[in-house]
Order: sequence, then C-alpha cells, then structure tokens
Amino acid sequence: MCGIIGAINYSGNFNANDNQWVESEIKYLRHRGPDDEKIWTSSFKDVIFGHTKLSIIDLSDNNTQPMHDESNGITLTFNGEIYNYLDLRNTLSKNFKFQTNSDTEVIIKSYLKWGESFLEKLEGMFALALLDEKKKNIYIARDRLGEKPLFYLSMKDKFLFSSELKSFHSWSKIDKKVLNETLLNGFPINRSETLLIDIKQIEPGEFLKVQLEHKNVIKKKFWNLPFNVKSTTSSKEIDFDKILNLNIEKCLNSDVKTCVTLSGGLDSSLVTAIASKQKKIDTFSIVFKDKNFDERKHISKISNYFKTNHNEIEIDECSLEEVINIIKKFDLPVLDSSIIPSYILFNKLHQNNYKVAVGGDGGDEIFGGYNHYRIFNKINKIRNKFFNFDISFLNFFFKKIENLNFKGAQYIDFLTQDKLVYKIPFFFKKNLRQKIIKSKYFEDINHLKSNNQSVDIIRQSQFIDIGHTLPLSLLNKLDRCSMLNSVESRSPLLSKDIVEFSLTQLETSDLVSENNQKKFLKKIGSNYLPKSFVFDRKQGFSFPLINIFKNQKEMKKIEEILTSRNSIYDHENIIKMIKATKVSKVRSELIFCLLNIQIWINKNNIEI
Repeated sequence: MCGIIGAINYSGNFNANDNQWVESEIKYLRHRGPDDEKIWTSSFKDVIFGHTKLSIIDLSDNNTQPMHDESNGITLTFNGEIYNYLDLRNTLSKNFKFQTNSDTEVIIKSYLKWGESFLEKLEGMFALALLDEKKKNIYIARDRLGEKPLFYLSMKDKFLFSSELKSFHSWSKIDKKVLNETLLNGFPINRSETLLIDIKQIEPGEFLKVQLEHKNVIKKKFWNLPFNVKSTTSSKEIDFDKILNLNIEKCLNSDVKTCVTLSGGLDSSLVTAIASKQKKIDTFSIVFKDKNFDERKHISKISNYFKTNHNEIEIDECSLEEVINIIKKFDLPVLDSSIIPSYILFNKLHQNNYKVAVGGDGGDEIFGGYNHYRIFNKINKIRNKFFNFDISFLNFFFKKIENLNFKGAQYIDFLTQDKLVYKIPFFFKKNLRQKIIKSKYFEDINHLKSNNQSVDIIRQSQFIDIGHTLPLSLLNKLDRCSMLNSVESRSPLLSKDIVEFSLTQLETSDLVSENNQKKFLKKIGSNYLPKSFVFDRKQGFSFPLINIFKNQKEMKKIEEILTSRNSIYDHENIIKMIKATKVSKVRSELIFCLLNIQIWINKNNIEI
C-alpha cells in the first residue's frame, strides 16, 4: 500500500510550480508509504509522478515506483494490491519477461497486452496513474468499490492528482451544497464531488483518460454494480464456498507480518475460521471496559475455538482530547465515531510491526446484514396491506417524531412517501440543519434516495449502501485509519468474485426476510463456526461517546469548538443541542458529526 501524487502539464514543457507542488505535497503521503519515496519526471518534463511506498510484496530494490518501462514508454505510480497478480503473471509470461515479483510490473504488462481494457483484468484494491508516452495518454483509475482514494483537480492548462484531499486544501474553499449533503447523508450525493469546490474524486470503477495532445479528459467506467440475478443453481453454497476460500487465501498472501482483525461478528469470525484453516494466524480485537460495548466473550469464543494467537486492545476511558487528536489526523471529515476505536486498533498493529490486516469489512452491504433491510421489508408489507388510503393528515404528527432525530424516526418518510427508499441512517434533515448551521451556509438539498422500480426494496437500499455509503463513508474510514498507521487493510468480502456472486447469483430472499438478515452468509458460517455461535446478534463497531458527552468539563470544550470564531454553526441552537444531548434527547453521534466537520475546518484553515 502506498501514496501516489502527480502533475500533468498540457504545455509540453517543464513547469516549476508543478514540480514544487509535487515535492511539497508528497510529505502528506508519507504515512501511506514510509519505506521509500520517489519522484519521476518524463523526458519532456511535462508529467511528474510521485510515490511513497509501503513494502508488502517483493521487498527487493528492483520493485520501486514510479516504475518505468523505458523500452515501451510506460510509467506507473500505483497504490493498492492486485490479488490475482500471480494468475495474470502466469498468463502474461507467455508474452513478456518479468524483472520483479511484484504486482506493479504485472499492471504494466497487462496494459501492454490488453490496452485500455487492462483495468477489467485487475482484481483487488487500487488507485493508479499510468503514462503511455508513445500514445501520449495517461490513465488514472480507481478500483471497483472505491477501497483506495484518488482526488484530482482538472484545469485548462494542467491536471493534478493525489491520494490525499489534504494536497488540495489550499486550492479551494468549501462547497456549500456538498456541506449540506454531508450534514444530511454523511457524504456528497454525487460520488465525484468533495467538500471542496472543483476538487473531484475518481468514482469507484471509473478511469479518466487524459489526452496530452488534445488537452482533454475523458471519463469512462470499466465496471458497474451488476444488480441482476442470472441464475439460481442448486450448488450456490458449494460454489460460493470455493470462491470465499480462494479470496481469503489471496488476501493472506504477503511478504510481511500479517494478522486478522476480529470483532466477534459473523463476517470477521468467518474470515478468521477460513484463514486459520490455511495457516496459523494472529488475531487482534478492540474490547471495552464498558460492558454495554464490550464483545469480549464473543471474540474469545472464536479465538479459542480456532486457536489463534490472540491479542486484545482494551479501551477504558477515551478523553475528549484523545478523540480530537485522532479527528485532526484525517484529511477529510468521516462522520462515524467508530473511527476512534478503528484508529486505535491500527495504531496498535503498527506498534507491533504488522503491515497487513485482513478483516470482514463489507459483509453487511454485500450480504444484507443491516437492520434497515429487514425494517424496509417489513414496513413495505405493512404499508401495502394497511395504508391503501390517504394518511397525509398524520404528517404533522410524523414531523414532530422526526424532529427528535432518533434512528426509529428515520423510516417515517419511507412509510408516508410511496416508493422512495432513503439512505439510512441520516443525520441532519432540513428542519434541524436550518437551526444548527448559520443561514449563510444553509442550502436546501436532497436526501440520497432510490426510486429504481426495476429492482425490489431491498436491492434499492443495497444499491445505496454499496454504491455510496461503502466507498464514501465506510471505506474512507478504513483507508484513513489503517494508512495513517502505515498498515494495509484487506477485505476479502469485497473481492470482485464475491460481490458479483452476491448480486447475480443470490435472490433477495437469500439475503433478508421479515425477521432475518444475512441469511445466505449465516448458512455458510454454520459450516465453519462453533455450534454455540450467536448468529442473530447484531452489534456494530460502536464507541461510547455518551460517556464523554455526560462529562460537564468535556462538553464545555466541545461547546467552545462548535462556537469558535470561524464556526459554521448557530451559537444559540448549538447550546440547546448540547444540553439535549446531555439528557439523551439527541443522539450523541450528531454532536460528533458537527465536531468532526468543525475541527477539519479549523485545523486546515479551510476557507468557507
């Protein structure tokens, strides 16, 4: 895993400002690649690629980046891991000789073999920029699900890109529309947008073709979510079992110290079970002294059963100062309080010299594990059965409930507005957002929703989660927490084969019923996990925020931040909200969201 950065100048000449930008901004990528750093400049000096390296596969000096194939005029800077690189190498070895054992060289040879369609051959997580000097084209791409980030600024005379949004903080100011979308949905509705005006990100499964001669940028997709069930064979479980085992095996392949992160839930427990069949593994878990959040008994059941070399990191009390220090490390706001235990976990892995951590991330999105799938399903049946009449007279009552902003109230729109599936959970709807942020920053925007009548309610919600929540929130969190600590996080459940199997081979009824979730994966898990494993337990990776927010002194510090000189929030209503949080009338997660955004603005001097 690495960091990449680059500048492309359309003039065809060396530009000192571009060179200076790459040299100055590459320092923000060093946590992504502490093992090596290199800047490469093309022969015409119009293309500059930078790279910081975290050595995982092929630790030799030959495997350096940016990697330059002089005879073919190809240069690559690449961040990620190609899990099928050995298979590709075997195929390509018939046509090419290899100088390294790396997946980086496999990408270059794949381009030479298959041209523009080379991205379709790659399976794994990646963000890359590849220059073909002979054709004067540059391909800038991101993996299918958006596991690795890549931001860019496209201008008339140049194109800049970087693994970190921080590289562009001084170039722009906050986009008011995206700010409001983030406060509502947790992220922008348009996946190419960011909180900064004109600073874009490559969408999952997308590549940009930068044509140097034409000074032009063309957007193309090399993969889309395949939401269409093609077959329902009786051997689904057998077929999937093979795919799952193979992809976990690929994710365990590395030349450095590797572990499995174990939460005690179905997904990470299943990964642990299969990984332990293949080799003796080390497992790491976060546990809490607060019994309301502690998963210790479920974790130990798995680690003992599979005889892993198990390690626990106990969080007793986390001060507000520690929380703020962690938030300050992020190059963009991630409105999920689980960034705190996640960061602590990867920090501990780094301290113990682990460079790769394999986890169960993505299982809820891919296999229907969230409560809202089941609840949407249940509400839809109730609505169809009993609400075949006008209930608009109840809207005033519903609005009063909705204003409380508790999770249960978030399904009201779905109950009252026919055929609209909303992103769950959301944060600040229009009425609350109007009160909380200053009027000059408010903008009325849409709730992220789906109205795709070609698929059912569950698939529509799943489309929102896989297409938006996963890359824009959950994978953002995973990438930042791991890479801030120079650890590569791998998620076998997000492999291309597994995602496509779920979306094309499984019916909705395989995923969710009125009273059950993740049905198919539970069947698979029952073949591996102890008989005493509790399949119906649902515990997110939560963090005891309320313990901090009930502390008078800590809440005073929060108030000072949220009402600081350049605060975007209304002073009077922030005070009211803080008081309501203390007595649990408002979800503590909402204060965390506000705090996260304001700290990001303050720390980075973002212009508003």
